[in-house]
Amino acid sequence: MCSVNTLDAVSIDQDIILNCPLTPEIFGLQYPAQRPVSRNNLLYKEGSAYVAQGTYIKVEGVVTDSMCTPIGDAVIKMWQLDSYGNSALCYSDDDASVKRWTRLRNKLQLDENFLGFGYTLTDNLGRFIFYTVLPGAVEQEVPHLNFYVEKPGFNIFRTQMFFPQFDNYSDQNIKMFKLNHSQIKLITARNTLRIEELHYGMMARIYAFNIVMEGTSMYKQY
Repeated sequence: MCSVNTLDAVSIDQDIILNCPLTPEIFGLQYPAQRPVSRNNLLYKEGSAYVAQGTYIKVEGVVTDSMCTPIGDAVIKMWQLDSYGNSALCYSDDDASVKRWTRLRNKLQLDENFLGFGYTLTDNLGRFIFYTVLPGAVEQEVPHLNFYVEKPGFNIFRTQMFFPQFDNYSDQNIKMFKLNHSQIKLITARNTLRIEELHYGMMARIYAFNIVMEGTSMYKQY
């Protein structure tokens, strides 16, 4: 499979260096009950020779504080639906603390080869990458990725990443959180128009998505 540890290709957008508006907090799917796999490549399961179905994408980005300082060693957990709009992840009910061991909302096809949930650490420049598939759509929800960021000295942060090719204003979570146009732009990834070859001719579209967390880093000053 493709290399998942090299961050040389991750570029820091000039906007996030000069201007660091806070990324809006937004969430819909409850946090998965099982532990994430320590891997940023969700395209296959460990030991499997089979790869997930769908449009392959690479997400690259930078995590900074509100003073535009990169946040290193932040834990970034990411989960999503597969390309069919389904998920076999377990979710914990916040009110009743009941685990629901399946979530097949479209009740069509489940991609058994898709990992669906993983995590990575940012490097010393705050950079991260994920390899995954473009998630399928479900009723009232536009395709998106779910992010959960942890770093000592900062509050736990949850947000979602949307894609520029969809009508994100119709998403039920965006409506519920009453995000305005500027805020929606901050959670919409940028299509870099670049393509990366992964493995055996598999090609991935590259999207850029930066996260700005409220607060200032106590560990680094530039």
